[in-house]
Amino acid sequence: MNKYIVSLFVVWVLLLPLGLQAQTAKWVIAPKYSSIVFYGKGLYKVKTGRHVGILDDKGNVIVPVNADSITAMTEACALVLQYEEEKYRLKGILHEDHRFVVISDEWYVGDFPFFSEGKLPVYNKNGKYGYVGTNGALLIDFEYGNVHPFSEGWAAVSQGKNLLSLIKKKSKQKVFYIDGQGRTMTIQSDIGDIYSGTTFKNGEALVITKDNRYCFINTSGQLTRIDNNVMLAFDERYALQTEAEAPQEKPSQTVFYDGPTTFSENDLYGYKQAGKIMLPPQFDEATPFFQGFAIASVNGEYGLLKLVDGNFSCVTATGSLKTSEKGMRSVDYVVSVPKEWENSALELTCVTDGKDKTSSLQPGTAGPKRTFSFIIPQGNQELSLSGEGLTVWNTSMGTLGNTYGELSEDISISIHPSTVKANARDNAPVTVILKNNTAAALEFTVTVTGKQLKTVNRKVKLASGQSQKISTYFMKVKKADSRTVSVATSLSSNTVSKRIQLVPFFVKY
Repeated sequence: MNKYIVSLFVVWVLLLPLGLQAQTAKWVIAPKYSSIVFYGKGLYKVKTGRHVGILDDKGNVIVPVNADSITAMTEACALVLQYEEEKYRLKGILHEDHRFVVISDEWYVGDFPFFSEGKLPVYNKNGKYGYVGTNGALLIDFEYGNVHPFSEGWAAVSQGKNLLSLIKKKSKQKVFYIDGQGRTMTIQSDIGDIYSGTTFKNGEALVITKDNRYCFINTSGQLTRIDNNVMLAFDERYALQTEAEAPQEKPSQTVFYDGPTTFSENDLYGYKQAGKIMLPPQFDEATPFFQGFAIASVNGEYGLLKLVDGNFSCVTATGSLKTSEKGMRSVDYVVSVPKEWENSALELTCVTDGKDKTSSLQPGTAGPKRTFSFIIPQGNQELSLSGEGLTVWNTSMGTLGNTYGELSEDISISIHPSTVKANARDNAPVTVILKNNTAAALEFTVTVTGKQLKTVNRKVKLASGQSQKISTYFMKVKKADSRTVSVATSLSSNTVSKRIQLVPFFVKY
C-alpha cells in the first residue's frame, strides 16, 4: 500500500459521504518541481534544478522552465534572463496580464534590471547601451557607454563606462540628460559641462561640474541651488536619497489563508475543511489554501492543488463477481465522483488485515459514479481512492468522528466511545450496543474483533425493540494510538467498523 495513504477500516453497508465537505482538490500543476512559489495574479514561479519558469494557475506554461532568473514585477513587467559568460542576457519580458514577449536579439541587462517609465536600459554585444520598451522594441539606439533609469521624463547618460562611479571619482566623460526620444536636455549655460549626474527625483537632480560645484537642476535644466555639503546616498534608481528616505527593512509578508487548513499524521500532511478531512495525509509539506490554491510536495517534489466543488463518497452494493472460494466474498463499491473528476482515471485500493492487496482501475470512465468490484477475504477492510497522483478519499474520511449503525434493517449496531483512556493495566474499554428493530424476537451470533482487542463471539437473543450491551477492551495500550473495532453478525455478510482513539494511562510530558 502506498505509504502516503492513511486509511481506516470500512463501514460495509454505508460509508457516510463527506457530507459537511463541499470541496475536494486536484493537481493543476503536477508535483515535479524542486520548488514552487506564488508569483502574483494567478502566476507561479517553478524551479527544476537551476532553471526557473512561470506557470499559471491552470497549469499552462507562460514562461518555459529554462530561464536562469526571473526578476520581480516592476511597472507590471518582469525580465526573463539567461546567464551567459558572467552576464545576464534578456530572453523575454513577462507582463502582469500573462503576456510573454520573447526577445531574440542579443541584449543584456546591467545594474538596473527593471522598467522605469516604460523603458529598460540594455546593452548590446559591443557594450553600448540603449533602451527597450515593454513590447520588446528598441526605443533609443545603442549609443551610450552607460545609462541611468528614466525618471520624470529624463535619464542621465554618458559616452564613457564610469557613470555610476562619477560621484566618487571624477571622469573625463561628460554626462548629459536625454528624453524618451533621445533628445538632449539644454543645461543652464553658467553651469557648464557636467561630469556626474543623478536620476531626477521630486523635480531635481544633482550634477557635479568640472570645477566641483554640487548643483541641483530642475527638469528644464535650470539651476535651483548649490549645496556642496549634501549627503551622497542613492536609491535603486540612483536618485539622491535623504536620510529620512533610507530604505527600511520590509516587514515579513503575512498571508491570510482563507481555505482548508493542513493537519499532520505520521509526519505527513493532509487537509481539513470545517473540521473534517478533505484530503488524507500524503504530503511531505503543504500550505493551507489561499484563494482556492495550495502548494504541496510529494517525495520532495512540489506542485499546486486547486479546490474543486463536490466530494467523494462510497457505498457498498451486492457483489457482481461470483466466487465459491472458502473465506472469500464478493463486494461492489460504488463511488460518487465530483464533476471535475468525472473524466479522470481512478483507482480504488482494498487491503484486508494489512495484506492481500487488491485493486481495480477504471481509466477515463466518464460519469458521476464508478463501480469497483472485488473478491476479497473475510476480515477488516481498508479502502483508499486515488487518481492523477493524488489520494482523494479513504475510509478514515467516512468513519472519523462518527458512530455508525444499520447493519441491516432488522438490527442496528453502535460502537462507543470515540476516544477512551486506558486503565492502569493498559486496557481500554469498548462497548457495542445491539438493538432489535423488528416486531419479532431475533436470535443470532455476534462477533467483535480488532487489533489487540479481546475477541467476543457470542449468541444473542433480543426481543422486539430490545437492546443489549457487549463489553470488551483493547489490550496493551501503552502509547497514543487509534485502532478499529469491527462487528459482524450471522444475520448479514456486512460488517460495521469504527476507529477509536486510544490514550495511555501513563502519559509522558
